[in-house]
Amino acid sequence: MRIALSFLAFMPLAGFAQTLTVSQDAHYVPGNGTNYGTATTITVGSSSSVGLVQFDLGILPSSVTASQIQKATLTLFLDHVGAGGTINIDTVSTSTSWNEWTVTGNSPPSSASVVATAVPANTANTYLTVDATAAVQGWVTNPGSNNGFMILGNGSTSVQFDSKENVNTSHSATLTIVLANLGPAGPPGAAGGNGNTIWSGGAAPVAATGTDGDFYLLTTTSCLYGPKAAGAWPGTCTSLAGGN
Repeated sequence: MRIALSFLAFMPLAGFAQTLTVSQDAHYVPGNGTNYGTATTITVGSSSSVGLVQFDLGILPSSVTASQIQKATLTLFLDHVGAGGTINIDTVSTSTSWNEWTVTGNSPPSSASVVATAVPANTANTYLTVDATAAVQGWVTNPGSNNGFMILGNGSTSVQFDSKENVNTSHSATLTIVLANLGPAGPPGAAGGNGNTIWSGGAAPVAATGTDGDFYLLTTTSCLYGPKAAGAWPGTCTSLAGGN
């Protein structure tokens, strides 16, 4: 009986996920010069407040392309609900970058493309998830266009999301990106020097069995001979039985 020692070719990964933590977050009130970059919550809707969150995509492999972004999910933790309703999420315009320490409602950023509309926001202490795949694909294609997401309340909606400064619940926004494999599987490696084989049988090996470098398992006693050298098997074997 022959038991071949073989090597499995490495298969490309179908996909793997990376979760990014928010790099900066804030909110602003249109026409109000106050900066809320250190607030523990991101207020949306109350006094027309608009939320902002941004993620650094620089931690992704440099070779990643838009086509390899299989899925991107924005997750927000709804900390408080003053008045339930719905929210919209847009990307922030390429031309209006912002900084959490300086952004105010006197010169706020503007929105660009729609990410999601009428997302329900009614229950406190729950997570809201939004498909942001198209936005992330666009940012990967043009890194300079990543100015993050804008969160807007609809109608009388008034809610608050955890910011990264919230140390009580610590549920800041996250962006989970599922990547496709980053390249095809490489070619098989060169064959080993001897392509060792383990043979087995119920009697000691004979000279005609195997080639140099092979091993032989004596199944009746669980004893291993080898490696075979200069056309001959060793006169003794090593017991593989426990306690011997």
